[in-house]
Amino acid sequence: MKSAMMTHNRPAFSNNFGAIRYILALVVVMTHYNELTGSNYPVPFSTFYSVSGFFILSGFLIFGSFMSSANWKEYLKKRVSRIFPSYLVIVVIFAFLLFFISEMPPHDYFSADWVKYLAANITTLNFIKPTIHNIFANNHIAAVNGSLWTIKVELMLYLTAIPVLLIYKKTRIDFWKLFIFIIIFSTGYKLFFDYAHDLTGKNIYQLLSKQFGGQMAFFYSGVAFCIYLDYIKKYKLAVATMSTLTLIAGTAFVNDSQIFRLIILPISMAGLIVSAAFTGKWGHFVDKIENFSYEIYLIHFPIIQIAVHFGLTDKIGHHATLIAVMSTVCVLSYLIARYISLPIRSSLKKRIRPSVSQASVSQI
Repeated sequence: MKSAMMTHNRPAFSNNFGAIRYILALVVVMTHYNELTGSNYPVPFSTFYSVSGFFILSGFLIFGSFMSSANWKEYLKKRVSRIFPSYLVIVVIFAFLLFFISEMPPHDYFSADWVKYLAANITTLNFIKPTIHNIFANNHIAAVNGSLWTIKVELMLYLTAIPVLLIYKKTRIDFWKLFIFIIIFSTGYKLFFDYAHDLTGKNIYQLLSKQFGGQMAFFYSGVAFCIYLDYIKKYKLAVATMSTLTLIAGTAFVNDSQIFRLIILPISMAGLIVSAAFTGKWGHFVDKIENFSYEIYLIHFPIIQIAVHFGLTDKIGHHATLIAVMSTVCVLSYLIARYISLPIRSSLKKRIRPSVSQASVSQI
């Protein structure tokens, strides 16, 4: 089957992806809020599904970004301009901000430990140094920002897309052939490191199993659904129905099955997300302002940690703390997205492609 996207540079962006991003981001926030504060607010699904959904969305949007780029260098510039401005600002801000709750003198706080934290997190190697001194040592989790581990995975997936999509772009090979190979590789990667962890009990193998190789099935499911988008849109009701039933049945009856979690789940999730994105206009209202779901994802964890550090749930209650946390997260996320990330991306787009509209800038 030849790709339905062969004649298109990028997919149309009249869709509900913006709203889906917010849903996934807010689920992550609520799940982490429950975990870090000991609350028990209902959450529709776990962070595993949310993070996997983000990888699917990235894969879908990456195809359009790559195919509309003059070369792989331009593609990487667009990816870096989307990921790093907000990421670096948030890492640096909290590295300095936490000094004010540390009760340490400046020369002790801004020490080699602090430099190591900043260097590790700026380079996305968060696992090397997730903490600063003993800050948040009394919290349930001591890490400053436990959400940042996905960023290095995202960047690695962007890099894998260069050879994969160059092969597709140059040879016009049927993408499903590449997709089968990727699924086999991703499944083998995950099984290998999971087995190594079970065999040795070493946490390094568990950490490795979550890295880019184990996420490729989700990312490239998004790519595949973008490439065959015309077919998906034509049969979106059937795709949505089959994907939903598969997810419900699989989660209820065979959730522990490796075949389901490593192969069927990524494809079914991609089917549900993409069909929902192109069904109706239920999420278009969020497109009236700059999308700041990425910034919500980046900034929420340390803000919750600060709330826990000061014992806000004991002082003002869980509901009031949640309102305070969500308000702070949303306001700061919007400001960073609107006044830091967007201007940088807009400036880069004007230098690379002056004809690209402002609406397109916010989507890539």
